[in-house]
Amino acid sequence: MESTELDIKKYARLMLRKKRLFFAVAASIMAVFIMAGYVMPKTYEAQSTVRIVKSVYDEYVKGIAITSSGEQSSGGLSFALTSKSLILKVISDLGLVMDTMRPEEQEDLASAFQKRTTMTIPPNKANPRSTELFVVSYRDTNPELARDYVNTLVRRFIEEDLSGKKEDTSESKQLLSEQVKLFKNKIDAIEVELAGFNTGNNVYVVADEAKINEKLIPLQNKLGELSVTYTDDYPDVIAAKTEIRHLQAQLQYLKTRDVANKNRATAQGKKRMDLERERDTYKKIYEELVVRLSKSEVSQQMGPMDRSEMFSISEPAVLPTKPVSPDKVKVILLGIFAGLAGGIGVIVFLDAMDHSVKSSKAIRSLGLPVLAIIPKIQSEQQVLREKMQDGVFYCIAGLYMLCVLAIVAIEAMGLPYADTFAHESLAAVKATVKGIF
Repeated sequence: MESTELDIKKYARLMLRKKRLFFAVAASIMAVFIMAGYVMPKTYEAQSTVRIVKSVYDEYVKGIAITSSGEQSSGGLSFALTSKSLILKVISDLGLVMDTMRPEEQEDLASAFQKRTTMTIPPNKANPRSTELFVVSYRDTNPELARDYVNTLVRRFIEEDLSGKKEDTSESKQLLSEQVKLFKNKIDAIEVELAGFNTGNNVYVVADEAKINEKLIPLQNKLGELSVTYTDDYPDVIAAKTEIRHLQAQLQYLKTRDVANKNRATAQGKKRMDLERERDTYKKIYEELVVRLSKSEVSQQMGPMDRSEMFSISEPAVLPTKPVSPDKVKVILLGIFAGLAGGIGVIVFLDAMDHSVKSSKAIRSLGLPVLAIIPKIQSEQQVLREKMQDGVFYCIAGLYMLCVLAIVAIEAMGLPYADTFAHESLAAVKATVKGIF
């Protein structure tokens, strides 16, 4: 702790002893920063505020027409506003694209404008997710170009958004019309197929087995009686057997036909149910498409009444008079700190490079005895002269710092005096140099 205090006192005495060098270095660095703040090219920013509004027609035609929605994401808006295709049209409107420029050069020019174009959304405390306003800004060294570019960009964006919505509505209407026709044809085709079904085909004919059994059972009884009395070759026995076989064949045929009719009726019934279900599904889609088509027709008839208010220019860009960069206050304050640090650094560096003996401690550290210390002897005139010189130095240093702080205050208040003086001085220097050479 004691060593640290001794080092601080040592460097404080060193600064006091080398105060003129310290001031010269610090003042030079400050002057460089101040001049840089006024010489650096100025950048101006033009801004235009656009409001996203919901058309009053939305309430009147709710459920009747397809109305546009103002809820768009900030990413989508930013992409649309800063797209190269839109920027190329804007700079062409401003006459910045020459006919002699190659496509690569036009692309590079559009990219340069794109990098300096920004879209921001001011925070909305009531609804943080709301995008009712957004600000389009552009920075350039030419304030007139910045203003004209922003206004043209916003105007072009609104016009293309409107025309794009009109095209979307027309294309949607055409697509809906085609879909309505398609599903109408499908429904008609199913109706025709359903009409072709014969209701009788769905009911199988039940064979009259009772009548056949009425004939078959007496014959079987008769055959039994004949077989007791006569042989198989007896004509009545042969006739009975033949009649029984014939009746049994009819019965078997009817049973087989009934099974086939049942299977066919089941398959046809399933197919009919599938067709009816498919027809009902198509009818629902068809009715919904008809409603959407009606809405699109109303929307197309409303046209600009509904969509021209989607984006409204709340505040157009005006000619910027105050540059946004360089920030002279920050540059000058940075120069003050850099000057102080530079002055201290130069003095400490020179002291470290000076290997001469500066105190009796240095001699004692070498193991040599110190016989005597001769103090610096000055006459009263020398002391008075040094005090006068120090007084003049402190006055100059104080006035210099006051001037620096005054420049900071003038720039912080936005007064044009320092800027005007700097430009006049720079013009005078250029005129002098031009006259000499």
